Amino acid sequence: MKERGWQQVEPSGNGGDRWQKPGTKGSDQVRLEKGNPKDPNPVKQGPYGRISEQTPNGSEKSPPIPLKGNPTLR
Repeated sequence: MKERGWQQVEPSGNGGDRWQKPGTKGSDQVRLEKGNPKDPNPVKQGPYGRISEQTPNGSEKSPPIPLKGNPTLR
């Protein structure tokens, strides 16, 4: 991400990593989350990612994407 000009910014919530595209005030971003074993959503119980982007209809956020180590990938 860094080599493409995206900036790493301070994550909110439970840590993880957050990268945002310069000039978008955070509307275009990629987040990598550690997950919470107690979350009711099984995908969010382990590592997951999310992509947010500004579209003509407003800001849109992807559903959580399971990453390596996520219990839903077993």
